[in-house]
Amino acid sequence: MAKRARCSTSSNFSTPNWAVLDPDLLGLILHKLVCISDYISFNSVCKPWNSLSSTHKEKQAWLDNKRQLPWLLRSSLNTDQNILDVKLKLYNFTGEQMSNFQIPISSNNKYSCWYGSSHGWLITAKMDSPLILLNPLSGDIIHLPPLRNRKIMKVGGVARVILSRDPCSGSFEVLAHCSYNMVAHHKYGNKFWTYSSTKISPAIFYHDITFYKDRMLGVNGRGGILSIDVENHGDESSKIKISQIELDLVAESFVDGYFVETTNGDLLMVYRYYNYSVNKSAYEVYRLIMDSNGNLEHIPVANLGGESLFLGQRSCGMSVLASNYPGCMPNTIYCGVNFIDDLDRQLQVEVFNLENKSVATSCFPTGCPESSFPTWLVPTMKL
Repeated sequence: MAKRARCSTSSNFSTPNWAVLDPDLLGLILHKLVCISDYISFNSVCKPWNSLSSTHKEKQAWLDNKRQLPWLLRSSLNTDQNILDVKLKLYNFTGEQMSNFQIPISSNNKYSCWYGSSHGWLITAKMDSPLILLNPLSGDIIHLPPLRNRKIMKVGGVARVILSRDPCSGSFEVLAHCSYNMVAHHKYGNKFWTYSSTKISPAIFYHDITFYKDRMLGVNGRGGILSIDVENHGDESSKIKISQIELDLVAESFVDGYFVETTNGDLLMVYRYYNYSVNKSAYEVYRLIMDSNGNLEHIPVANLGGESLFLGQRSCGMSVLASNYPGCMPNTIYCGVNFIDDLDRQLQVEVFNLENKSVATSCFPTGCPESSFPTWLVPTMKL
């Protein structure tokens, strides 16, 4: 007859000793984690857990390469010691969960403004100072050379910045949408930026810019797609050539264009049509296929294959497999927008279902500064 396992008669259950759990059991738990935020929580339980996770390099690499769920940047007020201080935190929109992690940017901090997020990094700077890349999780900082074009600095500076890849992965490039409808390009390691001409007519307003494979692309405020090419001379005499490779859309409503790369490497173009007179939005999704001559083909997309898209005015378009994240709806677009109603600016997230074409609106979490843009941030880890 098998012996029964004896249960402890101790009444002291208030302080479990997590450090003595079986390493094999902890390994199974670690294997099930899909979110970097859960992995960080696992590491913080105690030293033995942290030591165990550090030996699972394969798991760290898998989490780092996996498409993580984007979080929204949200501000909160810290009134301790009667000091008014605005802090940035991360908010899980689909899970309605605020992270306790605090990003080291505030009104009292030397990094007082940001120009977007890309590949898990925030692009920030002091006022009227060179751009800085900040990894919120690791605290790593990368300094970029100053933008020295006089027209950019005279008419308001930088509007938005994106990266070609995570700087932790190796050499990377930077593309900035600047004032005066200019774009600037920087290859990390160089001490200079390359600029586009200001003599383009009509002037180009870039709604979105992206790196895709070995190309740089932009979409203007009328839905036309542009090729951004650097004529590299190896020094500051290098120039950027802009050419339109897809004509503007003919639409009665306003058009916002967003680039998104799917988890399987396809490039999508999402058009958001907005009619201010009736306060309604509509979305269309196309797969972009470019041939060797630079010609584009638009293929309508009716189903995202279980993926969800996250769009915003100061963040790169992102795609994740919805089934990996509770609360994340498949075949859905989450788009952060600035909505102005009777001169009152509101930050909202539009949730568009691609299957039934419905658009639901969710107000931005309370506490976001009125001057900010809806910004998504994807957490990344440094191995």
